[in-house]
Amino acid sequence: MTIKRVLDAVERLGYIPNYTARIGKAKNTKVVGVVLDCSLRSPKNSMIVAGIVEKLETCGYRLFFCTSANRSGQYKGWLEDYFQFHLAGLIFLCNENRGLSRMDKKMIEQKRIPAVVFDSLDPDGPYSTVDFDYYKDAVRLMKRLLYRVPKQMLLIEPKRLSERERLQTRAVEHVLKEYPQVKCFTMTDTSKTLEELKADDIRNFSLNKGWLKQLLETVRDFGENDLILFHWYVPLPYVKRKAEEQRIYCRYAAFAQQLDYLSSVRDGIVSMDRMYYKAGQFCSELLLDEITEKQEGSACLHHKQLILNGNISL
Repeated sequence: MTIKRVLDAVERLGYIPNYTARIGKAKNTKVVGVVLDCSLRSPKNSMIVAGIVEKLETCGYRLFFCTSANRSGQYKGWLEDYFQFHLAGLIFLCNENRGLSRMDKKMIEQKRIPAVVFDSLDPDGPYSTVDFDYYKDAVRLMKRLLYRVPKQMLLIEPKRLSERERLQTRAVEHVLKEYPQVKCFTMTDTSKTLEELKADDIRNFSLNKGWLKQLLETVRDFGENDLILFHWYVPLPYVKRKAEEQRIYCRYAAFAQQLDYLSSVRDGIVSMDRMYYKAGQFCSELLLDEITEKQEGSACLHHKQLILNGNISL
């Protein structure tokens, strides 16, 4: 009789169960928190998330998503909120190789929660990390680019170097030591970084005219085998088109990072197969191992092959 009265009241009042509250009270849940310190408008990030969702939901886990920053850009309280739900594990997706704060690390260590951090390049933390091997990949790329031994090379760096780009720059410097005859110039790109550009802005991207003029003056004496190397792909076609208008012909290449624009690259050699979907699945597999076996944190490199795409035959 009591059950009937409760069910009648539920129907009359239109009550909808709060599954979030249920999860919060449960002691043993199959719930994984996925923290985004990055925008899903970027194809690479949405592919990582797709890989995570596919793997974990197949294994019967539910996912809670949140961003780690509020509108003012300050990190605030996301981890405390997550721990209300007795998470089985945590995956943190980094932006510009920014990992967790010192306080976040301390809380994860205290709670002893299995955690995987992706693309942080963090050498020290109470969690497993999955990173691309940017240094070795850049070394392989440079050795192929310098196969024809250009007389001159221009390295264009973004105005704000992340740890990834520092590793790539170190790789360039390392390989150039084997080619002392190559004269290397360096410029800083004053345009917005990929993280500052929204997805819609990329299609309307334009270079600062003063900066472009300085660049063209720098490479005016470049020849056919000489090289312009970017840390990111977006400015490459604009520079190439403007250079060819002024009859400046040389090779162009980029440490490409935007998957949706790579299919149109025909101008150089790019390292393009970062396989973000598989990276998301790999993060999930590593977390599942830690959930079941409570392994200590470890560092992994998600290796990628080098794809040659363009009109340069090596």
